[in-house]
Amino acid sequence: MIDLLYETSIGLNDPNVLCIDVVFLDHSNAFDRVSFGLLLENLYTIGIIGQSLAIISSLLYGRNFYVIFKAVISVLVSIMSGVPQGGVCSALLFNIFVRNLALIIIFSKLFQYADDCALKKVIYSKSGQKELQQDLNNIQEWSLKNGLYLNAKKSVHLRFTFKKDLDINYYNINNETIPTKNSHKHLGITILLSFSEHTDNTVNSCLKKWGYLKKLCKYADSSVFLRLYKSYLLPLLEYANLCWVPNNSQCYQIESVERQVTKFICYKNGFCDISYEKRLESLNLDSIQMRRETNILIFVFKCIHNYKGVPNIWKNIFKTNDTKNG
Repeated sequence: MIDLLYETSIGLNDPNVLCIDVVFLDHSNAFDRVSFGLLLENLYTIGIIGQSLAIISSLLYGRNFYVIFKAVISVLVSIMSGVPQGGVCSALLFNIFVRNLALIIIFSKLFQYADDCALKKVIYSKSGQKELQQDLNNIQEWSLKNGLYLNAKKSVHLRFTFKKDLDINYYNINNETIPTKNSHKHLGITILLSFSEHTDNTVNSCLKKWGYLKKLCKYADSSVFLRLYKSYLLPLLEYANLCWVPNNSQCYQIESVERQVTKFICYKNGFCDISYEKRLESLNLDSIQMRRETNILIFVFKCIHNYKGVPNIWKNIFKTNDTKNG
């Protein structure tokens, strides 16, 4: 998500760019459609052989299912495709299964997280739109060969541009038009040129949960509400906070949730009319803005010091030069 949003924003700085088209692809029931034979073949190709391969094979084969409808039980049927839902290795096995997908992309750039895929293309002319469509055709062909179904109706096309009156070129999958929208929620982040919609969604979701928790636990003491806030609301407020940068008004909007929560908890403790800063200090909390800035500094530190897992593109951005003063 960091790479996708960064490259999109940087691409718009080029005056020669007409637009940036991003297509978010939906593979219907992707984990359930994984072919055992093709998956084991991929595992063997990357060097997983012998007993290790036999263990994974035993994990896949030998699973059965039945259906209950109105107290009637169907016959037992063997499962012939798909990795186990919720399995510890399922996401990894799926990534291995689709490892060759990026190799068929010629003109665009693929961003992939398991079965969540986004295809990005910087458009300089109408030929760029044709190239993106060609890559979509390649993905469709690859999906059919590997037993996956690409759903055009659930896929989404976003267009990022500062130019007005730009004709929208509709993309398609198997002659079915991909809907074009103004925003799209991908991996929990509502993507738009500004993050106003994502901020609104996050704040509204937190306030609804907080109202529900207050009713559900109205007789609980302040320590319980503090733990509830840390467990259920705080993760939502700072989810993926490295990927999106709110403006000042959006920061205040997000911070208002913690203001309400700390005011309620401190009131439970018998403290009224104390400042937000004092409330944070008494509850041993940091502001949302402080937590965001801390996470950003940690990420920059990891980039500078070449931590594992940090993409090279970010290591190069934060390279520093020695000065005479050190």
